[in-house]
Amino acid sequence: MSQNLLIVLDPDLKAPQPALSKALLLAREEDLEITVFVNAYSGPMVRAVGLDEERFNAAKKQITHAWEQRIYSLAGAHPVSLALVWARREMDALRTEILRLLPDLLVVHTSREQGLRRHLFTPRDWQLIRKAPCPVLCVHSESWEQPSSMAGSTGSW
Repeated sequence: MSQNLLIVLDPDLKAPQPALSKALLLAREEDLEITVFVNAYSGPMVRAVGLDEERFNAAKKQITHAWEQRIYSLAGAHPVSLALVWARREMDALRTEILRLLPDLLVVHTSREQGLRRHLFTPRDWQLIRKAPCPVLCVHSESWEQPSSMAGSTGSW
């Protein structure tokens, strides 16, 4: 039985995505499957196109394509599955995806804050830690000295 990781990306397309980079380190070391979750919904884009359905669909397609390209470029040669959603309520979409995939580990970037505030969990982090049916790995932007090895695990984390 292969283990799988679900990585939750930051909603900013140009953000560094430390959750994905650290999950890739684990996945390459342990030969794990990766699914990348991102909510591509853009409130400003929706407001900008208004009620024009044709412009909305074109913009949505363009944003989705940009996310696909970004994820594949960050993943490099490691195969990833994509869970690109377009949802106004991100937590509902994330909950649905977690229950659909039932990952062995959920990896999230916990905070973009600097200083002392980066040690605090966001409300989303607390919800995931409390309610996810799997362990949650909250990561920061700082690089790891040495990748955490899962060698010797008995199939569960």
